[in-house]
Amino acid sequence: MIQSQPQLQLVEDYFKAFYELSRQSLKDNIDLKMYTIPSEDLMIEYLDESRTNLTLDDYISPSIYKVNPIKDKKEIVAVDTSSIRIAESSRGVIIAVKGAVIHKRTNKKIKCTVIGPFLFYVTKKNFRKLLGEHYKPIYSRDRYEFYRYSQKIFAEILERKIQKYVAEIFKNTLILFDGSLTVSDRVYSPSILEEILKKCLENGNDVLAFSKTTSIDLEILIKQLNLENFKPPYLVDLTHVFLRNFSGIRLLGRVFLAHLTNRCPGYRVDAPLNVSDPSMLVGILVGNDPLIYGYPETLILAHDYSTFTKMDVITIHTLLRKMDIEIVSPTSTRDLLFNPIDGDVV
Repeated sequence: MIQSQPQLQLVEDYFKAFYELSRQSLKDNIDLKMYTIPSEDLMIEYLDESRTNLTLDDYISPSIYKVNPIKDKKEIVAVDTSSIRIAESSRGVIIAVKGAVIHKRTNKKIKCTVIGPFLFYVTKKNFRKLLGEHYKPIYSRDRYEFYRYSQKIFAEILERKIQKYVAEIFKNTLILFDGSLTVSDRVYSPSILEEILKKCLENGNDVLAFSKTTSIDLEILIKQLNLENFKPPYLVDLTHVFLRNFSGIRLLGRVFLAHLTNRCPGYRVDAPLNVSDPSMLVGILVGNDPLIYGYPETLILAHDYSTFTKMDVITIHTLLRKMDIEIVSPTSTRDLLFNPIDGDVV
């Protein structure tokens, strides 16, 4: 008997405390004069490791797993988030974070739930209060570094909250995360990801984490392993190689090169440590979710629906002005409104 999945109407209640924290941070700081951020600086991609070429030892031969599509029906849920800095001043920064949950049922019908956006006015004075139990001291050279770090932290907090939410309400589902299953001292609360993976295991959920960006140079890696003529889809286990090349991190899953199509060199994919047969798990994904240049369609949709558009930015500016926050913009509203959405705001 296949249980029907719970509806997502509990989203509002689940994220109520996060919303109240957002609202209070703005309410306490009215009569502000803020300056908008140049579009090219609205979002920054962050990596936990600097880009590097992995060193392959002669005595370590990475395991290679052939992936065969498995047509057994499986529900799929994908999660992604994004963040932007809306405006800033000498006192603080206004950050917006938003997430999306894509639920693909076994009948191929897709439901999208957008969570947010949530706005936070962050200063060095209220940073500790906003983070609460997750606070840790940071050392920034200037306020701009502090603003960028704050943006990263609040995006990560929302992402973990959404991941925990889907881990709790879905059962016997394949859940796709954006990013990795790696934690370090630089993340705001390493134990939360462990709790999420434990809850997934309790509810019979499987997890795969796809990285859009990675420090691993995958094309060079394929050449080093002499895999140019090896026909995809396949997985290469890089866990031991990864541990040898990076320090100060902890892996909560095994690390793979997933080369699933000839159209791209592949992606870094992480699977929890308890997964005995990662090729079968990826085979279920391939059999149930179309791949676009080797990347799952559901994760692409989650990325698209969590991404901020220019219209989102205009709407947020309007909302802030109604809250007596003066927004000074060097760019005309007409240009923002009628120029093509070209990806500057992501």
